[in-house]
Amino acid sequence: MSRQAALTFMDDPRAYQSDGLVAHISGAVSGKKELLDKLADGLGLPAHFGHNWDALEESLREFSWAKGARSIAIVHEELPVRLSEDDLRIYLEILAESVAELRKAKDSVPALQVVFPVTARKRIHQLLPQLGPLP
Repeated sequence: MSRQAALTFMDDPRAYQSDGLVAHISGAVSGKKELLDKLADGLGLPAHFGHNWDALEESLREFSWAKGARSIAIVHEELPVRLSEDDLRIYLEILAESVAELRKAKDSVPALQVVFPVTARKRIHQLLPQLGPLP
């Protein structure tokens, strides 16, 4: 498992363990609304979370809502393939850019970890070639 890359890939993401906040995302997510609902519920996002891409991006870069959590993880059992290609690309960009920005800060607490199965690597690279080779 690589922790230097913006995204982490594991053979079995269900084995990921954390003592922080964790949202588990299955590949069966039926669309953007369900994905954002699962993220809001799993991470305990505040009631004023706007359930849109801008609100997600803001929430993943500013953690006042995290109530002292040392880490936040979004663990994907599979790539959410029922999203439209545009929504999937936007979602992946938000995740990768949020992790990259927080890593630049170095003193960011909580840390943000985004986990995908190894089998999603090729598709993510197709959608986000700007990430370069994925570990």
